[in-house]
Amino acid sequence: MRLLLACLVFLHLTACATEPQPIEIVVEAGLAHAVAVDLVVIEDNQLAQQLLSTQAADWFANKSAYQMMGGVKISSYQLAPLAKESDAIFPPSKSATGKRLIIVSGSDGPVVLEAGDGLVQVVVGVETISTRESPCL
Repeated sequence: MRLLLACLVFLHLTACATEPQPIEIVVEAGLAHAVAVDLVVIEDNQLAQQLLSTQAADWFANKSAYQMMGGVKISSYQLAPLAKESDAIFPPSKSATGKRLIIVSGSDGPVVLEAGDGLVQVVVGVETISTRESPCL
């Protein structure tokens, strides 16, 4: 019985690896323009909190200035309506405390969201942006 339990725990842990998992970004029909999606890792929690209360338009206008502050890593994607990116990945973090943000422009207003560790999908719709987390984390 212990061996069976140990095997199940091992399978669960290996299925939910700590390596960066690909994230699927989907842009639904109905949008008349491309959507910019940045997956951002920020080591400075104060800056992360500031960005969470900021408009994404400010992020996109000042992205290089934020990046020059240090501790900000970005993976950028641009998707047309009905497009899908299946291999989007957050940039690596220096520490386990780095905040992960999803910054989206081009839907019904720009949005800044905090991402959980189990994020596997971002869906950009005409009126909403939704996320789906993995049951592993």
